[in-house]
Order: sequence, then C-alpha cells, then structure tokens
Amino acid sequence: NILKMLNNMALVYNQLGEKDKAVKLYKKQLKGAAEIDDKQMLGYAYLNMGIVFVETGRIDEALECFDKQYQNAKELGEKRTIAFALGNMGVVHSERGDHIKAKKMFLEQIEISRNAGLKTILGYAYGNLANVLKELGNNKAAEKNFDLGLNLLRETGNQYFQSSCLYYKGVLMYDTGRV
Repeated sequence: NILKMLNNMALVYNQLGEKDKAVKLYKKQLKGAAEIDDKQMLGYAYLNMGIVFVETGRIDEALECFDKQYQNAKELGEKRTIAFALGNMGVVHSERGDHIKAKKMFLEQIEISRNAGLKTILGYAYGNLANVLKELGNNKAAEKNFDLGLNLLRETGNQYFQSSCLYYKGVLMYDTGRV
C-alpha cells in the first residue's frame, strides 16, 4: 500500500542522511493515514518522524511525535507500542535534563512491559531508569536497575542492549571509584 511505501522511502532517506526529505514523506504518510483512519500507519509515522527529530536535535518536535504515538497506541490498546512510546518520551525528557519526568516515563514503561511480558523492552527500560537514577545521584538504585536490565537482556539474548547496559554500568562504577 502507498502508506507503507511512503514509510519505507522515508526510512531510506533518513538512512541516507536526507532528514528533510524523510520528514516530508512522514508528513505525507500522516496525512494519508489520517484520511483513511489507519491508526497503525499513523503510529509508524509518528515514531519514525520522532526519531528523525531526535537525530536532528529537534527535541520538542520529537517529544510531540512520541506523545502522539503514545496516544494512538493507547487507543489501539497496543501494549508494546505504548511501552516503546513511553521509553522514547523518557529518553527525550532525559536529553532535556528533566530527569524527574524521564523517571516517571521509565517507571510506567517498566510496569506496562512487566505486565505484558515484554522482557526485552523491560530490560531496556531498567537500563534507562538506571541512567536517570545515576543522574539524580541515586547510584545504589542505579546499579540495581542496571543489573535487573542486564539479567533480562541476557535472558532474551539481546546483545545490543546488553552492551549498552554494560557500558553505562561501567561508567557508573568508574564514576564512583570502583574500577
């Protein structure tokens, strides 16, 4: 379908570094999806456009996209997408230095992921929460959450997120003089 084609073309433009072209295509996808009330394609467009905005430093626009992705996913009852959107919003709040809001997003992401059995997202959420807790000066809780995340990510075999979690746990240990 044409909406999937627009999404795929925008993904390619984004990978090629042509961010403005990607955003234009996502906006066309949003318009088309809204016209036919295709909420799934709306969600994809909001997610992917939000990622482009993060990559280009347009944080406020990214947050708006992720919030719309979240609202859309809630309407659809898609727990996985709700969890992703909460994580995306948490990362953006953390980037903005609003660690209290980020913590709230990650705690909600953890609850939804745990209840829905989404172990990889749950592991990733624990890692993100750990980073926020570190920024808030709660190093003991940060280390505990890194360990919770690592255990889940090892269980799921997700090496990418394991390496990220290990890296940031190492930074915590270095910063606290334990390596």
